[in-house]
Amino acid sequence: MKLYILRHGEAGPASTDRVRPLTPRGREQVEQVVAARHADLGAVSVVITSPLRRARETGAVVARALSYAGELVFSETLAPEGNPAAVSRLLHAIDEQTNNQSDANIPEQSILLVSHQPLAGQLVAWLAGRTQIPWMDTGCLAALEVTACVQNGAELLYMERPTP
Repeated sequence: MKLYILRHGEAGPASTDRVRPLTPRGREQVEQVVAARHADLGAVSVVITSPLRRARETGAVVARALSYAGELVFSETLAPEGNPAAVSRLLHAIDEQTNNQSDANIPEQSILLVSHQPLAGQLVAWLAGRTQIPWMDTGCLAALEVTACVQNGAELLYMERPTP
């Protein structure tokens, strides 16, 4: 499975953390990264975002830029306080569901997760077997080839960052 982990774009202030909106710069960051990796992201079959506003808005920007026909899926598992093992269980469940419905003509699963720090960096490190957690700036995209939804079960292919 191809897994893309995207940290939401820059967010502005709000009365609570859950309702912080994307700034115009945040939208620009996401659009820039999607444009740079459009060829890869165009194959995404599932988009799952944290339910926090800035992540939902990031998912919507991605969906528009990719002409994504599916629905955005929201999961508390991707909230900032989430943990890699819980995300792994979510990915495993999606993979199982897809495998039960698939046939030989369906291409490899490709999933995009929209999340937050510190979870995004922790998840990349956990899946790729890294001891150092990579910092994921706002709008940063990590691409992984996942062979198993477990610790050290993936290879980090690249990290794409928007220009400052």
